[in-house]
Amino acid sequence: MGNGTFFPARAIVAGLAGLSLWASTVDASVGYETVALTGDAAPGADPGVVFSGFDGPTINGNGQVVFRAALSGTGVDADNDTGIWSGDGGSLGLVVRASDPVPDAGPGVVFSGFNALIAFNDAGQAALNGFLTGPGVTVGVNNLGIWAGDQGGLRTAGRAGDAAPGADPGVVLGPSITFPILNNAGQAAFRTDLVGPGVNASNNLGIWSESGGSLNLVARTGDAAPGTEPGTVFGSFNVPVIDGSGQAAFRGSLTGTGIDDSNNIGIWAEDGGSLNLIARTGDAAPGTEPGTVFTRLDLGSPAVNRAGHIAFSGSLSSPLNTQGIWSNRSGSLDLIVRAGDAASDAGPGVVFSSISSAFIAVNATGQVAFGAFLSGTGVTNDTNYSLWAENNGVLNLIAREGDAAPGTGLGVVFSDLGSAGHPLFNDAGQAAFSGTLTGTGVDDSNDFGIWATDLDGVLTLIVREGDLFDVNDDPLIEEFRTIDTIEFLDFGNGSGGEDGKWATFNDAGQLAFKLNFTDGSEGIFVATIPEPGALVMLALGGSLIALRRRCAA
Repeated sequence: MGNGTFFPARAIVAGLAGLSLWASTVDASVGYETVALTGDAAPGADPGVVFSGFDGPTINGNGQVVFRAALSGTGVDADNDTGIWSGDGGSLGLVVRASDPVPDAGPGVVFSGFNALIAFNDAGQAALNGFLTGPGVTVGVNNLGIWAGDQGGLRTAGRAGDAAPGADPGVVLGPSITFPILNNAGQAAFRTDLVGPGVNASNNLGIWSESGGSLNLVARTGDAAPGTEPGTVFGSFNVPVIDGSGQAAFRGSLTGTGIDDSNNIGIWAEDGGSLNLIARTGDAAPGTEPGTVFTRLDLGSPAVNRAGHIAFSGSLSSPLNTQGIWSNRSGSLDLIVRAGDAASDAGPGVVFSSISSAFIAVNATGQVAFGAFLSGTGVTNDTNYSLWAENNGVLNLIAREGDAAPGTGLGVVFSDLGSAGHPLFNDAGQAAFSGTLTGTGVDDSNDFGIWATDLDGVLTLIVREGDLFDVNDDPLIEEFRTIDTIEFLDFGNGSGGEDGKWATFNDAGQLAFKLNFTDGSEGIFVATIPEPGALVMLALGGSLIALRRRCAA
């Protein structure tokens, strides 16, 4: 399907005489693609089978998406009413459907369902959790696993009940397996528990990486923790992330002699197959006063890029300025930003009071995006949370609570960026986030939206609840529906698109999201933020007539 174009509802084009003023005050155009709508025929299914519902999509670097969908129609029942599709509006194809045979699982074993969070790489490969049913399948024993592949077929990356590589004979992957992580080389990583001979509460958790069907143990609880004192072992792990060469990184806890709350958390990363300690509570915090140590590290997974650069947030023993973000992009661990530093873009006398404790995003060049609370001159509870992007030590404000929300009209401001505003970040330094609104004309029907920055850092509205949205890509046909709710996978993510997570924003400035409309229909869409000045060039080329509105307030 083709691309449409968005004009802010209040934009007035008065002709070329006023073009320079118009171009300087109006958001750049945004192109939209409709990937799938409820009621559309489901590719790969029998005639008469249609999409009846969707989960939020993931996007790769080529603008292709992957998503879980529900089905209805001829021959659809509770055994085969869900599946996973990938592609774009012109090449959407079935990856796998409930009731399909499970690779290498034996006769009669089929998929019974799938989790909604799906990792997706630039080669069009997906990594997903699947549930099984059939002969020899027991719930809570071997009915869950991870599969990876594309529309041509899936391979088993790891299944509960299978032998656990690196463990003693008889030890198998346990019934609990996390969402998979997948890089562009098709390498996956995940965490799972273990069961079997000799397994107890001290050694029943592990992290594995997988490539081409070969599963390798990265770390296991009860094993010696590299970089620590003799007798110190891993006690638990967070879900891992993975870089471009298949090296995993994770946050873990420690147990053993001399371990207490002051030194029991660390961050590790693989390098050439060896596991290295990056930072640990109780260690001196680089860039701080002598005697200042880490007292806490990321609540979530560390951020990582394809080059293996790590970034994380931490808390300090200092009574003042107790939080910060560190990165090893220079080859050593450096302080990037710290509570108490000036937040210059937020105004004179404004400083960072605390840094988000999880979901730091880092892109290919090692630039970092994060959320932070503010304090100081003029800061109130309505204006104290903000999103930032860092570039070689320079901090730029992305958005702040209390600031005017672009594309929404006079008197409308951001009211909440903290609960759903973990920034997504790409290699071009663009950021995307969702947020809630307050102000003139705002109510429960139109108080949520998605924004992103263009290559000049200008913030642009992508979609907003309550707006009319044209779901038809044909430039000669308008089919407007009113947006009821928006589903955008930024909450709990905070990704730079380089860590193998389920990404919804790519390096080309494309965002994938789901819209629910007031008429009960749903759809999967991709928005593209063009380069600055693209709209002006279209105007000068006489192409304005060919453009049409895809959204209207």
